[in-house]
Parts: sequence; structure tokens; C-alpha cells
Amino acid sequence: MTIIEVVLAMVLLSMMLGAVLSAVELSARTQHSTADRTYARSLAADLLEEVCGFAYADPAGAAEYAVGGDENAADRSTFDDVDDFDGWSESPPSQADGTPVPGSAGWTRTVDVKWVDPQDPSIESVTETGAKRVQVGVSRGGVTYAVITRIRTAALDASADTGG
Repeated sequence: MTIIEVVLAMVLLSMMLGAVLSAVELSARTQHSTADRTYARSLAADLLEEVCGFAYADPAGAAEYAVGGDENAADRSTFDDVDDFDGWSESPPSQADGTPVPGSAGWTRTVDVKWVDPQDPSIESVTETGAKRVQVGVSRGGVTYAVITRIRTAALDASADTGG
């Protein structure tokens, strides 16, 4: 009788240990995933802040969308307005001065800039509207971890010019 009880106790103990190990593995995977999403949101927010800090339209007054004649599409340090970033992609992510962001190997940042209806930014336009939707995405290994969007308006530049 004692041997049967010991064997049953060992079977029950091994089942409980298996369940505990599964829970620990799930916890570790969730923690790693949360850290990845947090890091990706930080990378996206940094680039979005940089992009939206630029002028709404080309300061030279050129009526062009995206990279113009005075910018180099491969060098974001030459960009001078928001829509110059349309289609920009970099891997690994770098800071504005071109130095790589520490720990960002394998990550990719992309920027999408579109004219949108100021009253409903979900509606894209093919003509100037006074509002641009700037969207920054961050991915790694083909998986998108973060997408952050902001609306940039010409009115913001106009209010800054008048001191408002």
C-alpha cells in the first residue's frame, strides 16, 4: 500500500510542477512581450516628436509634397518639413544626428504622412487640406509592435508666426 501511495504522490507532484512551470513560462513570455511593446512605443514617440517639430510646409515656399529638390531622401538631416518624412524608413533606428539608438538592432521605424480632412482625420485627401496625419510605426522581425499617430496642422505654424 505504501508504494502505491508514494507513486500516486509523485504523479500528483509532477503534474503540479508541470503546471507551475507552464505558468512561469507564460509569465516570462508576457513580460518580454510587454518590454518589446514599451520599447517600440518609445522609439515611435521619439521619431514622431522629431517629425512634428518640423514646419508644416516647405519653408522655402516650394509647393511640393514629400522630399523636394533641396533635400536628400537618404539623409533625414536634410529634411525641413513634415511631409519630407513620408515613406521614410530606417533600420536600425538612429537619432536625429545619425547615431544609432542603443539597443535598437533589428528594429525598423517607418513614417507615413498623408493629407487628411481636418474635421475627420480618418479621411485621406489627395489635395492640400491644412492638416497632415503623421504615423510612425515600429517593427521587428516583420511584427509591428507600435503605431503612433498625430495630426499636424498648418494652423499651428500660423499661430507660432503670430505669437499666438
